[in-house]
Amino acid sequence: MALAGSRDRGEDLLQSTLERALEKQALFTPGTRLDHWLYRIARNLLIDDLRKTGSRGGNADGQVEPDQLAGSDGNSILEARSELSRASEALAALSLEYREVFVLVVIEGHAYREAAELLDVPIGTVMSRIARARALIAQSVGRGDEDD
Repeated sequence: MALAGSRDRGEDLLQSTLERALEKQALFTPGTRLDHWLYRIARNLLIDDLRKTGSRGGNADGQVEPDQLAGSDGNSILEARSELSRASEALAALSLEYREVFVLVVIEGHAYREAAELLDVPIGTVMSRIARARALIAQSVGRGDEDD
């Protein structure tokens, strides 16, 4: 969902990925990581879709509604929901190159080296994209470098 930019697009991407994996299962090499293979399928499908639509990958409707937020009073809950909503919108608005590395490292917990291997880019590229993605999200949430 985070990679695709919205819940609906994420569900469609998941279904398409599984369909493609079943069609191409003979291409999977036993002994290699299935999650890496599936991720590459999903990524390629997403890139193909973005090329067809002419989009850079941002999506304004990528809101994620939390089921439950910590906090004891209504104001804390509303503030947390507002910040989560802004962060979700900022993540969905990132270009695919920033969003995919952010999702892999920050959300899914992959190591920088593993993300670099999955994306077939140098580890320095992963590090710089993570830094830029974090800065853009922080700026959107209102936690960027401010003079106040």
